[in-house]
Amino acid sequence: MWDWLVNHMNARMPYRRSMRLSNYDYSSCGFYYVTICARDRKKYFGDVVGADPRVRPELKLNDAGMMVEKTWREIPEYYAGVEIDEYIVMPNHMHGTINLIGRPQGGAPTLSLCDVMHRFKSLTTTRYRQGVMNGQWPRFDIRLWQRGYHDHIIRSDQDLSRIREYIRENPMKWQTDEYHM
Repeated sequence: MWDWLVNHMNARMPYRRSMRLSNYDYSSCGFYYVTICARDRKKYFGDVVGADPRVRPELKLNDAGMMVEKTWREIPEYYAGVEIDEYIVMPNHMHGTINLIGRPQGGAPTLSLCDVMHRFKSLTTTRYRQGVMNGQWPRFDIRLWQRGYHDHIIRSDQDLSRIREYIRENPMKWQTDEYHM
């Protein structure tokens, strides 16, 4: 009976393709670029103000956005061998670069990129849920973050420089950003 139920449920579940590069070890030392989106791209974390093209737009994080930013900055405090680099929390997504440097004595990182991202999303969801229970922040439907995240393995200094610039300039591109709704 259980076999039938499992097979029946699996047949009804849509196939979800992994977004990770196959045959790549995501616990390898090096820089990674990640993008994480709020579920349904809702603007939980603030806004970008200043639509006048002559004036640089200003990113205004709300308390929830500041919590996400603080949690991102705390990653190295919680996980040895993981450094954060350039990042930005936008109203409904965030971009960041992570450097897996390995244990202080050398060797493999303590966590893979997937582990770090899972823990970050779990911790921010827990903290956001607490803010909802305290009446500080709007409720979210089922999940705070979309499933998974986008990643890019950074393979050169030029690539890293280009990504850092993209992150810094992200608020200026908000009106045309694919994540802006």
